[in-house]
Amino acid sequence: MNHVIIDTDIGGDPDDFIALLMALNSKNMSIDLIVTSQDPDGYRADLVKKILNYTGKDVRIVKGYKSQKYVYVMEKEKSSHVNDDYLGEIN
Repeated sequence: MNHVIIDTDIGGDPDDFIALLMALNSKNMSIDLIVTSQDPDGYRADLVKKILNYTGKDVRIVKGYKSQKYVYVMEKEKSSHVNDDYLGEIN
């Protein structure tokens, strides 16, 4: 089984919604983490939570933040450094 991390900008058009549903129902992959990109308000993470609740899947979600120069996505428990520009949170 392949372990994957999904990075998504779900919510604007249906492509990521369909791709997420296909990945969640795949027998060949295990989703270890879902990262919502460009999501400072948590809209995309909330949408992913609703999809996970509906499908009965339990996957960790990280809300990503986009700055002008970089995209910072860090997992708090495993990060060995601190970045003041990081605004995401693990849900």
